[in-house]
Amino acid sequence: YSETYSYLNAGEPYRHSVIKITGKCSSSSRTFHRGANIENFLTYCLKIEKKTGQATLSHAGPNSIYCYETITCRFSKTTLDLSKLDYVHVSAGSQKVPIRNLTINFEKIPDLHPLFDRNFKRGDDPFHNRKSPHLRSRSPSPNIAQSTRDMPPSFIRKAANAVAGLFGYDADDKSLGPCPYSINCLFQGESQHMKKYSHPCPYSELCTNKEKEPNLTHEPHRAKQCPSKSSCQKLHDPVHRAQYRHPGYPDFLIPCQDGSSCHNKTSDHRIKYSHGEQGEVVRDKIRRTVCQFGTECRNQDDNDHCSKYSHPGENRVKHARSSSPERIACRHGSDCRDKNDRQHRSKFSHPDERESSPSSNSARITCRHGSDCRDKNDRQHCSKFSHPDEDRNQGHRGSNQDKTPCRHGNKCFDKDPHHRSKYSHPNKK
Repeated sequence: YSETYSYLNAGEPYRHSVIKITGKCSSSSRTFHRGANIENFLTYCLKIEKKTGQATLSHAGPNSIYCYETITCRFSKTTLDLSKLDYVHVSAGSQKVPIRNLTINFEKIPDLHPLFDRNFKRGDDPFHNRKSPHLRSRSPSPNIAQSTRDMPPSFIRKAANAVAGLFGYDADDKSLGPCPYSINCLFQGESQHMKKYSHPCPYSELCTNKEKEPNLTHEPHRAKQCPSKSSCQKLHDPVHRAQYRHPGYPDFLIPCQDGSSCHNKTSDHRIKYSHGEQGEVVRDKIRRTVCQFGTECRNQDDNDHCSKYSHPGENRVKHARSSSPERIACRHGSDCRDKNDRQHRSKFSHPDERESSPSSNSARITCRHGSDCRDKNDRQHCSKFSHPDEDRNQGHRGSNQDKTPCRHGNKCFDKDPHHRSKYSHPNKK
């Protein structure tokens, strides 16, 4: 009898060709398929025990009656942490082998693990008086057909917790607060964020996986059918997608982590992800109370507070944040002393910053003094009048507008960075 290695291993997939020859792996067997019917599809069962770190590969279905052998390996957490398993790679010799009906289950399926008398010996009476004949029905297993209302609450809770653990959130969370950034949220993939907040499902009420997505809301999306349907040329436009429905496509696009700086221009990517364009279209569907403190509210960056109260101009801030995902939230927050440092602001974001754009010039009057204006550093003056060279000095001017004018003006000799970060000084000619 000759059989190549069947094995379990914690390593890279490319080592398969080496293991095939040397057999050096975590656990292996050269008699794993002895007695199996290899002329048809084989059914395997990979049992993973997260707490103990043990993985067991065995046969399932009819072959499990004739092939008792299992391949078992206990992995240490330093070698392979089964609770943080990213993928399972299946290799099959040097040929391509189809894999069908891959399922993940949290309870043993009796139909795939038939019972039989392992102690049966040749010559024993198969129908002993004390033994009742074992008749297998073609109908589904009673354990599977049993309705959920007949199951004990503990079983339902265990199953719910098991499914929740797989997708990164707790089933004990009865209700999640809506995320203030709604469908534009960039943290929808983070487990800690998903435990606290819910987000609209891109497929809205048409989603077919509602029971498996308790962290997503499935409210009706009132949108007309696009006349072009699936052949629409605007499938990459998040605004159009939110306004019209297209068969086979979600209502909303997932925000790309690279935002407006994304270099992936492929059609498949643009049809699936948004890049900061839909800030004004997708609004929170939960009616919130207008905050009494308005723009002066100190809790505008508290997700709990914002899920209940709305603030003026928050959509502009959301759009600014979604279009600059490459920046990391500064750990000092509003108390940061380097908020006016351009290099620091290019890497870190702050709660109290507001979007500043040269496009705001259209709402201001052109100053008659032009670039020779002496009040270019006066915040009140600049809020009414625009100047020709302000685009070039946008960063410098923007930072000065947030500072208090120094009483010494251009005669100030204090070069201390802390002083310069607090007080503005006129440009020296």
